[in-house]
Amino acid sequence: MTITGSPADQRMRGYLLVAILCAVYFFSQFLRNSVGVIAPDIADELSLSPEMLGLVSSSFFLAFAALQIPVGIAIDHYGAKLTMGVLMMFTVVGCVLFSRAQGAEGLVAGRVVMGIGCASILMGTLTIYTRWFSPKRFTMLLGATIAVGTVGTLTATSPLAWVSDVWGWRTAFLAVGASAFVVFTVALFVVRDRPPGAVPPPREHHNLGAALRAYPAVIKVKGVLPLFIMHFCCYAVFVTLLGLWAGPYFTDVHGLDLAGRGHALFIFAVAQIVGLFLWGPSDQLLKSFRIPIRLGGTCTVATLVLLAFSETFPVNWVIAEFALLGLFSGFSTVLTSHGRAIFPLEMVGRGITLMNIGTMGGAFVWQGVSGVIVGWLSEGQAVREPDSYRAVFLFLAAILTIALFFYRRAPDPALAERVKNV
Repeated sequence: MTITGSPADQRMRGYLLVAILCAVYFFSQFLRNSVGVIAPDIADELSLSPEMLGLVSSSFFLAFAALQIPVGIAIDHYGAKLTMGVLMMFTVVGCVLFSRAQGAEGLVAGRVVMGIGCASILMGTLTIYTRWFSPKRFTMLLGATIAVGTVGTLTATSPLAWVSDVWGWRTAFLAVGASAFVVFTVALFVVRDRPPGAVPPPREHHNLGAALRAYPAVIKVKGVLPLFIMHFCCYAVFVTLLGLWAGPYFTDVHGLDLAGRGHALFIFAVAQIVGLFLWGPSDQLLKSFRIPIRLGGTCTVATLVLLAFSETFPVNWVIAEFALLGLFSGFSTVLTSHGRAIFPLEMVGRGITLMNIGTMGGAFVWQGVSGVIVGWLSEGQAVREPDSYRAVFLFLAAILTIALFFYRRAPDPALAERVKNV
């Protein structure tokens, strides 16, 4: 479906719709990564153990993953706008709860509510794009949305550190909640499920039980297990560091203050964004999904091992290592494409949802486990020793190595197509 009306109306409606939806997605990316840079300050103020700090960060991903199937059903039945409109306001409430928390319970509650609020944003946005624009413009619109989302990731580093340093992290999250409320309210008035005059698609009447019964067929698709395992581990490696432990690491091991670790994480995040663009066309250039994924994964593992033994290196050298890690982590964009490519057309939606559950569920599990590891090795220490972080780096390297071992069994549709055309 394309936008109807005069050319000027088409352009204006399209620009406004995309701008608002991109602004909404900004908050999803910001919030999922917003703990890392302020983690030492939160932990000091509220006397949080590493285990609790891990739970605070990871609880966002648990809520996000748990809602993926219900959100898909709600979008089909009630429409993307209503589903997003209801859930987005949870994000505002979550920011307020987080800013007023007096202990770990309040922080976790805030993060859970944030995760609920963000769970429908990307899926709902893509659904609206499919109904407003022609298929040939979908990839461009997705790229624009992801690009704005990466600005949210960047804002969760040095800019958040600066605001927190000047006004405090509580005020920072109140400001984020207020900004989100304004953007979400505008979205409620501007966004429509379909262009004016378009015929509404027939409503789906699936319930949760029916949706779950459809997944055994998806799980039986060849290659699902190794790809699910890779999704479960790949993004988790990056977000466990950027969104949780990289900030405390730079403070405890290299003595950086809030502004310093903000700059370090900013470089880490920028490098990952550059990596996403560099790795993006690699499957087309190499005519294979597996080759770039295994190469990127292996380089990521090697960099994690190097970081594990870099506590005596100059801090600028360590920041450069994190930049390398960000560049290598960009192979995740090829993994996303591979996860979509193995499913027949009629299963693509459910297949992508399954992989998203793996991605966000893995972030929850491995952030939580990393908190236990740091807590166990730093028990009774006011400042965590390098051994605690060395264990996290090596643990992340180990889970990604195991995932790569299983991934070698994944079918390669791109390679099969190349062989067929020889």
